[in-house]
Amino acid sequence: MSKKNSSNNILKKIRLEWRDLDLTNKVLLLVGMVLLFELIFSIFLHSLGTDASTDAFFRISFSSVMGYFLGGMNMNHTAAKETAMTNLEEQTENPSVNQNFQNVTHIRTLFITIVCLACIITLSIATFSNRTDYAEGLIQLRNIISTTIGFLISKAKYRG
Repeated sequence: MSKKNSSNNILKKIRLEWRDLDLTNKVLLLVGMVLLFELIFSIFLHSLGTDASTDAFFRISFSSVMGYFLGGMNMNHTAAKETAMTNLEEQTENPSVNQNFQNVTHIRTLFITIVCLACIITLSIATFSNRTDYAEGLIQLRNIISTTIGFLISKAKYRG
């Protein structure tokens, strides 16, 4: 299979998943991106005297959104129940089958990859420009990078 066909297939799967994604998950993806940008901007603009409690609220909210997507969002409860029943039947028939209980989607992987790369770039710029005065934001970035890389590595293990 050529790279072009592979890329087209992935983009097609992402479009199909996006279309099937419910409104709540679409909104959460959007909110997650806005909160990520807020975290990035707060690192560079923190010296302007922003409210620390509001900034902490944004960081906690972003952590909640990331936890949801890293923890295994459930796009369709009916489909998840059907998949669980199918997995249970397969495990009963063949107990050695390795079941990945998380429904990992292309959209989740894309979102986590964008978050990871944005955090790496931001942390690099902050480090090289000596903008280390906002330790809480930088710590959050480091934690997000570690978590997202861990997610991507575990996802790579279950390549299907």
